[in-house]
Amino acid sequence: MIYVTDARYVKNYQVALSFSNGEHAVIDLEYDVFSDNRVPFQKLRDLSYFQTVQYDPDCVSICWANGVDFAPDYLYHLAQKQSPVYAKMASSVSDFMAN
Repeated sequence: MIYVTDARYVKNYQVALSFSNGEHAVIDLEYDVFSDNRVPFQKLRDLSYFQTVQYDPDCVSICWANGVDFAPDYLYHLAQKQSPVYAKMASSVSDFMAN
């Protein structure tokens, strides 16, 4: 199973992620945030709240203080679907974002 090892807010509803296989990608979660009408997801529509995204080592994924998280395999699927080129050489999200 591939899991998230680091995360950083980028802009809008985008998050830069590092995965356990060494790949890095920026994913856009806008569709997910606005298409899920459950109350916890509605809070993420507030961009200032969305920006508080954190990497959670316990669930090896991203999460917010209100308990919303995404499955790491789903995030990896989105990365493959949305990012035509993976940054495999960067050693961290910080290195990836610097390019």
